Amino acid sequence: VLGELRITPGRVGTSTDASATMSVAQVQALLNTAGFITYRHAGDNPDTRTRRFEIELVEAFSTRSISLDEWTSVTIVPVNDAPVIVLSSSTLSYTEKRPAALIDAELTVTDADGDIASATVTIVTYVASTDMFDVSVLGSAEITLSAVAGSPGTLRRFGVGSPASYQASLRAVQFKNDGKHNPVLSRNITFTVTDVGGLTATATR
Repeated sequence: VLGELRITPGRVGTSTDASATMSVAQVQALLNTAGFITYRHAGDNPDTRTRRFEIELVEAFSTRSISLDEWTSVTIVPVNDAPVIVLSSSTLSYTEKRPAALIDAELTVTDADGDIASATVTIVTYVASTDMFDVSVLGSAEITLSAVAGSPGTLRRFGVGSPASYQASLRAVQFKNDGKHNPVLSRNITFTVTDVGGLTATATR
């Protein structure tokens, strides 16, 4: 007859007790019950070190402290979460040949478990020779800027950086139009960010 069943996460140092007098068969049935012993990590960026769990069985009605300790472990396998980019609800109104204007000074870039590796800003409805980006005010010194060869109207930023640094950098991108004639009166501009794991997020305004 066994008296105490204790489930102890060894690293954390806390325990869950199932204190009752049970037969060996009852304990075995309890341990084999689906969902009786479970482990769940609620975070998005877990410590990947192996967790060790101790199961201790203590004999009941004994004048001696007789126990049986068994250990099991759980290996944590991290899963890359995609970045998220959210544009503000405001609309940019721009008059041709005026000074450059910020495209979206309130957009947000987040990633629950890692850094950003690159980003692009593309004028989908690009008008050649008149539309251009102005990035004279960069939001982050750790991120470099380059044009995309053969893809006019596209701006690309490289360099591993935090979501916050990319957010600041993308907020600094400005739009300018120097043309006298604009056959397309509206522009669709797409922001894309890619994290270090290769997952992307896209938003268009």
